[in-house]
Amino acid sequence: MPDEPMSECLRALHLTIVQHASSCTTVGGPNTLKRSEMKDVQRTLQNFFETAKHLFVELGACAADFFIRETVAFLRTKSSSFQDLQLDMADTAVETLLALFRVTPIEEACQ
Repeated sequence: MPDEPMSECLRALHLTIVQHASSCTTVGGPNTLKRSEMKDVQRTLQNFFETAKHLFVELGACAADFFIRETVAFLRTKSSSFQDLQLDMADTAVETLLALFRVTPIEEACQ
């Protein structure tokens, strides 16, 4: 994956996937999710990345970066009212996604 052309934003999203995958292998810890929720988060991140990568190939870096930036922003603004958020994920999985986005440089990379 690192040899493929990617924008900095797309690289940051890939880093988020790698960090989450490595944290899933850590046993215990304060943020341990049920196995199915961990899989949901990983699958969601992978789908998010694949969609952004497709946009990068078809429309360029600006489109992919915009998609990533706006998706993260949407999740942040909607996270306080889960009843308005139409996701097929548990609330804890959404919170895990948001926590991952807080500790990775996605938004800085998408500027």
